[in-house]
Amino acid sequence: MDINEAISRVLSAERSAAHLTIKELSVQADIPERTLIRVLKGERDINVLQIAKLAPVFGLYPHEIMDSAEKLIERADRGTVPDLSTTDIDSPINPADEANAALASADNGVDIDAWADRIRVEDAVNEEKE
Repeated sequence: MDINEAISRVLSAERSAAHLTIKELSVQADIPERTLIRVLKGERDINVLQIAKLAPVFGLYPHEIMDSAEKLIERADRGTVPDLSTTDIDSPINPADEANAALASADNGVDIDAWADRIRVEDAVNEEKE
């Protein structure tokens, strides 16, 4: 996923959340409707001025749109993560055991960063219980 595709996804989601038609968004942002359609479909590169015009319509700063787009790219690049819903969060976890299991499974496509995140989340949950 490139930055333009990610920005178009963010803008489309924001437009949907704001319950705006493309025509309404076009008028409010002062961007020609045809240009906006092409941007939202990812058919046209978006420029900084257009982001600056669109952001206030959604109650955002331009950098927030970029930050959201970058997070989408990171998520797409990360790939799949283990299904943590099958884990019993009440059982204590030994981080060393988890890390060793993740390292042993590294050749099987297990995302070690995801395992580390899981350990941090479970540590935080256990701290809250105490």
